Amino acid sequence: MNIRELSIKRDAIKYVTEANTLQDALDIMQDNNFRSLPILSQSGTMYRGNVYRQHIYKRIVNGESLDVSVTHHLKNATKYIYTNSTLFQTIFAIRDLPYISVLNEDHTFYGILTHRAFERGLFQAWSLDEEGFVLTIQARQDDQGAIAVISRIIGRFTSINTVVTSVDPKTDLSNIIISLNGDCSPASLEKIVTRIERKNYKVLSVDNTKSIALS
Repeated sequence: MNIRELSIKRDAIKYVTEANTLQDALDIMQDNNFRSLPILSQSGTMYRGNVYRQHIYKRIVNGESLDVSVTHHLKNATKYIYTNSTLFQTIFAIRDLPYISVLNEDHTFYGILTHRAFERGLFQAWSLDEEGFVLTIQARQDDQGAIAVISRIIGRFTSINTVVTSVDPKTDLSNIIISLNGDCSPASLEKIVTRIERKNYKVLSVDNTKSIALS
């Protein structure tokens, strides 16, 4: 996943600096229907944190002035990734944030990665943006040869784009999610499913990426 390509650069986004007031931030957010804005240093090069509209509204309800620095309600000061961050680092960092700030390796501010753009990046990384079938197969967690067996079966008919596994801690069963190359025909898919189930693996679902693609 290329974080640089997925991110929106600083010059293309709205932000405030430490010199701006909460009123300045609120005006920008209301005009653009934003939930939050990045706060940068006065030079516009260093990331400081985020300011959220909801916290400004609470201040208004409490009768407090908005003519103070945005840093009075600075949040997420440690929530950021780098342009060279890995997929897993990004997953754990962005979580439920509407966006996450992206820094260059020298810690200067590069831009933001929105949740939507990150989702699209995942779809591309897992080849879900290409038409094809996706199998979800259940296996015992202690069955160390499951992926090898299933891969050999699939390899007789088509190639594998991606494999993702997850474990249910309550049952100790693994879900193996495999996306197949787009050249796999329905007839080949049927043979693959049949042969996998003959090996006592349960095919939980067969999906087409068309039905799960992002609009």
